[in-house]
Amino acid sequence: MRGKAQLMERKKSVLVLAHSYASFVKDQVESFSHHFSQVTVLVRLNPLAEIASFIPIEKAKPFQRKEKIDLSSIPENIKVIPLPIFYLPFAKSYLKLGEQHFKKALRAIERHQIQFDLIYCHFVWSAGYAGARLKETFHKPLVVTGHGYDVYSLPFKNEHWRYQITWTLNQADQVITVSQSNRNILRSLDISCPIEVIPNGVSKSLFEVQDQAACRRELAMPQDQKIILAIGNLLPIKGHELLISAFDLVDQEQRSCHLVIIGSGECLPLLKKQASQLGLADKITFTGAIAHDQLQTWINGADLLAMPSKKESFGVVQIEALACGVPVVATKNGGSEEIITSDTVGYLCEEHTATSFSKSLLKALNKSWDSQKISTFAEPFHWENISVKIMTKIDALC
Repeated sequence: MRGKAQLMERKKSVLVLAHSYASFVKDQVESFSHHFSQVTVLVRLNPLAEIASFIPIEKAKPFQRKEKIDLSSIPENIKVIPLPIFYLPFAKSYLKLGEQHFKKALRAIERHQIQFDLIYCHFVWSAGYAGARLKETFHKPLVVTGHGYDVYSLPFKNEHWRYQITWTLNQADQVITVSQSNRNILRSLDISCPIEVIPNGVSKSLFEVQDQAACRRELAMPQDQKIILAIGNLLPIKGHELLISAFDLVDQEQRSCHLVIIGSGECLPLLKKQASQLGLADKITFTGAIAHDQLQTWINGADLLAMPSKKESFGVVQIEALACGVPVVATKNGGSEEIITSDTVGYLCEEHTATSFSKSLLKALNKSWDSQKISTFAEPFHWENISVKIMTKIDALC
């Protein structure tokens, strides 16, 4: 017993700054939490998003607290503290968000008397910036993970953004990013700290092969049709408009087919209108947002996952599908090329057109897939393996 107590005394504490505690952030933090005595997660929230509970504003729904914080099955040594920060979705307001985030985090640290040996930030802006300012204040090592828009978009908006992102990353002791394409972008900036590629992971206990027929019965999905599934926020960059156009072409050749789109966001009204205009309203189901721990049933009930994105830094839903033994059809978008590396697990569409994507979908629908082989392909992405890589970098710092 004494030996166990001494071991706990030797463990460090980590402060995590993030924009959510759900999906891959939650999974990652919980995968390495047992290496620490205490993990405190400060989650940035915008209280203005709660207006979606009273007024049907699709753009705000993904940013509501119920979507951004998932406390299910949380380990005892993890404490999640919301940081409410009011800001408007405009450029000037977003530019000020980094300093607001830092001040809110500093107050939370003082109020809750948070002790930590390491600062770990998800996304360069605004969590990474806030973490860099906290490093200046507390002189603790800093790890920043660059995920998506904060890597391929923000630094290239103008010189001010380039300076902010570059400054933030250069304060870090270690920069992690989720794909080689992201690292190539970061290397084009004036960054002197080390950059490591460590992809997002998948929970093998949450995402595994299940009986398709049983999953369809549970969800009241048709047993006699091919099911194409898409999961993601309904934003222009996610390419759902392309998917619906491609599905229209698929439907003309293979009538016994159904498309299920999971997610919420600003594009929902336009996508529903597109489906109606194409005469596909009864062949496309929009489910709205689905809790992360319920996605496994939907994935296992599908014949394939479609990823029509214009740009992806990684695309974690792809490895969740592969872990369930479900093949993926994706566009070449930056992230998918580093996951769908074999035609035994899916296809990459060469051109970002409805015609090309429909051909890839039909090819996948008419192929006999080996679900166990697909699931095995996803094993290197299990969080147990990914967290070892993360801890190797953390152990070198503290």
